[in-house]
Amino acid sequence: MSDSRRNDRRSTAVHAEGANSAAPRGPKRPPGAPVGPGPVRHAVLDAAAQLFAEQGVIDVSLRDIARAADVDVALIGRYVGPRDELIDEVFRAVSSSLVAELKSKPLGQLDHGRDSNLGRWIGLLSYYNSRNISAPTDGPDPIRTLASTLESGYALDPAAAKVRAAQITAISIGWRLFEAHLVRSTGLDGLPVHVLRDDLTEIQRRIGAIPWPSEPS
Repeated sequence: MSDSRRNDRRSTAVHAEGANSAAPRGPKRPPGAPVGPGPVRHAVLDAAAQLFAEQGVIDVSLRDIARAADVDVALIGRYVGPRDELIDEVFRAVSSSLVAELKSKPLGQLDHGRDSNLGRWIGLLSYYNSRNISAPTDGPDPIRTLASTLESGYALDPAAAKVRAAQITAISIGWRLFEAHLVRSTGLDGLPVHVLRDDLTEIQRRIGAIPWPSEPS
C-alpha cells in the first residue's frame, strides 16, 4: 500500500474519531431510571397521581413529576403529552385502579384516605369541577361499575342501579372531602373514624338496595 493511501486512511480515522467525540450526548440516566415508552409512561403517571394526591393538581409542575418519576421532563411530552393530556391520562389510570378495587370488593368499604384510589379519584374530580371542565368518560368508569354491581347484587333494573350508584358516589365524595369538618362541627371527635365510615358504608348498602323511584313515605 502506498504511503499516500496510508495517510488518507489515517486522516479519515482521525476525522471520524473527532466527529464521534464531538457528537452531542443525551442526559445520563441514573441507575434504575425507567427507559423506553412503556416504563417511562408508567413511572410518570404513577408519580403524577401520587403528587396530585399529596399536593393538589394545580400546585404540581411537570418538573416536579419528572423529578419524582426519575425521567427527563422532555420525555413526559413525548410519551404522555402536554399537561392537560397528562392530567386526563392520570384520571383514566386512577379510574381503572378504582374500578379494579370495586370489582374486588363488591359492596364493600373502600379506603377513604387521600392517597387511596377513591381519594385520588375524588381529588381529580374536584380539580375538573373547579375549572368547570368535564372529566374524561372514555375509560373505565367507577360509577358505571358500581351500577353494575348494584344491578346484579340487589336485582335492580338498570335505571334504578344507575340512580343509586350516582347517589352513593355523591355521599362518598361529600364525606371524603368534608369528613374532618363534619366530625369536628358535630362534636364526634371522640368516635373512631373507622366506626363512622363503617356505618356510612352500611347506609350506602341500604340505599343501593332500594328500588327507584322511591315510594312516597
